[in-house]
Amino acid sequence: FFFLMIRRPPRSTHCISSAASDVYKRQIYETLKHNKALTHLDIGGGEIMSRGVTEICKAIKVNKTLQELFIAWAKMSYENAKAISKMLKCNKVLTMLNVLGIDQIDKEIVVISEVLKINRTLTHLSLIGHSITFEGIKAIAEMLKINAAITHLDMKNTNVKDKGAIIIAEAFKVNRVVTSLNINGNDILNEGMKAISEALKINHTLTSLDISHNNIKNSDVTEIGKLLKVNASLAKLKLGSDNRKVKGINVICEGLESNKGLKELDTSNTDMADEDIQALLKALSINKTLARLGIGHRNVTAMLKGTCIDKGIEIFAYFNIHYHLFIICLLYTSPSPRDLSTSRMPSSACKKKKKKKKTQK
Repeated sequence: FFFLMIRRPPRSTHCISSAASDVYKRQIYETLKHNKALTHLDIGGGEIMSRGVTEICKAIKVNKTLQELFIAWAKMSYENAKAISKMLKCNKVLTMLNVLGIDQIDKEIVVISEVLKINRTLTHLSLIGHSITFEGIKAIAEMLKINAAITHLDMKNTNVKDKGAIIIAEAFKVNRVVTSLNINGNDILNEGMKAISEALKINHTLTSLDISHNNIKNSDVTEIGKLLKVNASLAKLKLGSDNRKVKGINVICEGLESNKGLKELDTSNTDMADEDIQALLKALSINKTLARLGIGHRNVTAMLKGTCIDKGIEIFAYFNIHYHLFIICLLYTSPSPRDLSTSRMPSSACKKKKKKKKTQK
């Protein structure tokens, strides 16, 4: 098989003793160590799995097939971070690492960043949901100045803010490897946006940028509009906002008129004034490269539809699931249906049905 998903073991195993936990971890270790076909491993949350990460990482050190590792937990310990870093130092096959969580991390991300300075195989790094401290952001930025392998960096909802965005932007003045950056949902305001746009006037490697849901109603995206006038390498740009009122749309439209690289622009969930719509219509009639346009409102879509059809531009809309609900869904694992004594769902529901059948008889 090529894909393995590990979730919390049956509740009876979870509660008995650490000895049962050790047996469970050892089984996973032996499986990974000797498996010759597994390419994707998904590790769910839970106390046993959190303690078992060290054993799993030991096996991945020598595994020669695993390419993607997804770890979802509520809290990353320093010991787990060290285990991941040792694994990244030895493993020469893993290309994608996704670490999903909702805790605050500091020295943990510093440890992982240090080893990524010398790692030459990992191309995709995702740290979604972790509240990374400023020291952690600095460690990531320093790593980006040296790392020559990571092409996709996802820092969605990681508490970057303006101060962190400025540090990341400085790294992108040097980095010539990363092609996709996601800093969605990080409360980045005017100073951060300005730093990012200035960096991308120098950087011509990045092709995809997601700066949506950054509370930009209180800032100004005019700097991004100015960037579009001079940057021809950015092919995908996401600007959607939960706050809907975004300043500077008209300047972005001016940038679109002369831009020769952008192929996809997403402004989903953003309210546009009449003058913004007219500016966008004008930009679309002049621009020769845009192929996809994200619009979140039907009235705006109706006004732009004719022009988009004439230009062969596809109109689309992203439907965003609330982030924290998404985290809960991923981290929650229900008890095993076999464990009827403590299970809430779905086995408990089955017991009720059985009782009803007995009463009917």
